[in-house]
Amino acid sequence: TWLCEYLDISPSRPTWAFVVDILINQLAPDGIPDQTRLNTFLQKWDVPTRGKRASTLPVYALSMLRTAKHYGVSFAPVQLSQGLKRQMPAFYHLGSPPRTYRVPKIACLVGTHMSTSQRVSGLIHMAKRLDNTAPQPRHNPQRNCACEPCKQDRRDGCKNPHKCAKTARAILDSFSPLTNISSKPPQDNLTLTHRRLEKNRQARLERGKITFNPTVTAKTHLAECFRIFLDPSETSTSPAYRLQAPAPGLNIQDEHLVIYTDGSCINNSKADAQAGSGIFLHTGHPMNRALRIPGPDQSNQIGELVAVDRLQHTTTTKNT
Repeated sequence: TWLCEYLDISPSRPTWAFVVDILINQLAPDGIPDQTRLNTFLQKWDVPTRGKRASTLPVYALSMLRTAKHYGVSFAPVQLSQGLKRQMPAFYHLGSPPRTYRVPKIACLVGTHMSTSQRVSGLIHMAKRLDNTAPQPRHNPQRNCACEPCKQDRRDGCKNPHKCAKTARAILDSFSPLTNISSKPPQDNLTLTHRRLEKNRQARLERGKITFNPTVTAKTHLAECFRIFLDPSETSTSPAYRLQAPAPGLNIQDEHLVIYTDGSCINNSKADAQAGSGIFLHTGHPMNRALRIPGPDQSNQIGELVAVDRLQHTTTTKNT
């Protein structure tokens, strides 16, 4: 419960979680500027859970961190909306490669330009002048540029706003495809329409039937993106894409297969239940399979899962 509430990165986050942020952030490794420390679960720095430094944390906070580590809590969205990408921490970003944030390079960004906003949205705002979409005077790639954003930055104490804007752009460009603001997966048409979402909202109020929303894109809060039982080193850095059907007439059999699976069970829900499953592409195809389900757990659903699991391993092997 403590961990779930702490990771509720939303407007409903409890006040105590912000206090715990302060306590945990004090244990960040040396060299991480204080202003950039937002949340260890959303950034590329860790805190100790054993030893003298860890013992300075309250018992409940230390227990929470140990629980998260034991059960493999990780930030692992399938897809992120553009809005949530903007909400992520700008510094020590989870999608950044090593040596992105060398302190001398980011010092002015941290202390001058983004002292009140440490989010990716701040980097976007800083780099926007490089696109020259603002009214005259246009931005010039030089130290004494006369565009309004650069003049304001010099008034705030920056000696070379153009250089800082380039640094901000370089950081943004370095992010992984999953978190990169310029990465926009094609529409997968999995999200419910506004009309169906409104019906769901009304159904919840009336305790009625809810239509399942198959979307894989996190859109509302970063809290949606945490998963357990994960190895952080094995989480994907690319967004998931829905496989698009090939255009009619194209000969691309090697890339796309239509595969049918099903599960079946005799005496389902009884002690002597026997389950099986099938994989079918077309008559005579070498990947067709009839499977018997081993073990004590026998049901239609398990048969279906076994077929999909076997198929996944088979197709992966054939494509590597």
